[in-house]
Amino acid sequence: MYDAKTNTIMFPHIIAGAMLGGKKHTWNNVNGGAKLISDFNLIQNKFFGGNVQRLGMIKEYGFFLCPHYVDWNIIMGFYIHDPALVTELGKKLLQDKYPGVNIVYETATITANRVLTPEEFEKKKVLVEEAREHGLSAPEVDHATLEELDGLIRSVDSGKSNMAGKVQVDEGEFAVDKVPVYIQHKASRSAK
Repeated sequence: MYDAKTNTIMFPHIIAGAMLGGKKHTWNNVNGGAKLISDFNLIQNKFFGGNVQRLGMIKEYGFFLCPHYVDWNIIMGFYIHDPALVTELGKKLLQDKYPGVNIVYETATITANRVLTPEEFEKKKVLVEEAREHGLSAPEVDHATLEELDGLIRSVDSGKSNMAGKVQVDEGEFAVDKVPVYIQHKASRSAK
């Protein structure tokens, strides 16, 4: 995630193209296994234009290669999901790729249509930790706005919420509709 206003890169981040560090990458560079993009809560038609379904880990870099879903030898780019996994070589490649850009090795949360100020970012980190202590799950917490997080925490604290790590399942109802059924019998041959 690149913020042009502050000239800063935070993560997750994508790099387009197969070239990185003066080397053209192929699927043969993958040596840390493969995962589906759905494992990262990515939606195919919103990730690399719908052309990527799986990611392959390059252990030396600590980030993923993104092959085309039809021809794995066509590399669409790279995906850096977790900055904690990025190796020293990976950091060097990123710095060489983006000279003069401040690279912050932290995960940023995306708030719709605006960038968080540093104060809001710190407050959100505190609220995310508090929400996790209350037993709220990652999707509810990681993609929520400041206001949503605050509301979730207050709701759990009030005791009027069932969000604290519990799933509520209503009893199903069995219904039989009177659907007319036409039964056709096969003609049987009778022996003479």
